[in-house]
Amino acid sequence: MSIWCALLLTVNILTPEVNAYSENTALYLFAEQDEESVEDLLQQESMKPHIDYYFELLISKHRPDLLEEWLEVERDREAIYKKIKAYSNDEYEKILKSISNEWYENHAKMHERLLAAVKERNNEKIKLSLGHLCSLKKTWNEEVKTIIKEL
Repeated sequence: MSIWCALLLTVNILTPEVNAYSENTALYLFAEQDEESVEDLLQQESMKPHIDYYFELLISKHRPDLLEEWLEVERDREAIYKKIKAYSNDEYEKILKSISNEWYENHAKMHERLLAAVKERNNEKIKLSLGHLCSLKKTWNEEVKTIIKEL
């Protein structure tokens, strides 16, 4: 639902343009991606280690108390993705499209807040954003588990 870079991220899943920026590194810039292709990009093995490491570094610095919970939520998410990828393409798409629009909107807002906090180097806002993002990831996990049970 977003495009990431190793050092800084921004997400805007509600528009056709999703861009990643960083002041100090060469970045990937993706435009006119639909949600499904963006999601597929995030699941590519080449990007996943960068995304994971970026968040582990952010959390280690700003919310070390959250690191174990974050890692558990990510492990759960990976297990869910493995499970839904075993479904047919139609079922896979149905599952992803069944996730509430409210979740997508909240997720986009949270990433925008995190981006602003990182750009400002505002430690308090970063801490708050990381906690909210972890809660949103848990919500996604639970929502998708419910959707899978209903199939």
